[in-house]
Amino acid sequence: MDFSSIDGLEFEGVNPPKEVDDNSSQDQAISFSNKIMGMLEIKTSEHNENHPKNNAGLHQLKEVFRRGTENCLEDQSCVEIGLARVNMFLRLVKGEKIEISNASLKNETIDISSNLSLTEEDFEQAKADIEKHDLNFNFRTSDDLFLENDPDFKWEL
Repeated sequence: MDFSSIDGLEFEGVNPPKEVDDNSSQDQAISFSNKIMGMLEIKTSEHNENHPKNNAGLHQLKEVFRRGTENCLEDQSCVEIGLARVNMFLRLVKGEKIEISNASLKNETIDISSNLSLTEEDFEQAKADIEKHDLNFNFRTSDDLFLENDPDFKWEL
């Protein structure tokens, strides 16, 4: 139905509502998820080249990113928080001492990366990664993305 003319009446400046493309937001989430995985692959390769004795795995970085995006606050960028946690994790893997905040049990397990303190350096690197890899996408949790959790994944450091 054309809402700009109803029963012979013309409404100046009224545009008919556009149909919402449900697939467009899903397509954006898929595209963003692919960009995240590509950037995490680059981070994994660069880290492992620079620290051959302290390797990190792509699955580890993906899981750290996913977990970092689970509890974003309204005023926070989930992308920035997730990437800052990835940067902190890479510092931990290469052997830097990381400050630990108060630990808490969640579902009878401890997510150690959630209890490590993020630094300004972690956030600055996250912002640089977002800019460099065009990772501007607004989402509220990792469930909005296409970064599936691997149930067989085992943490190794």
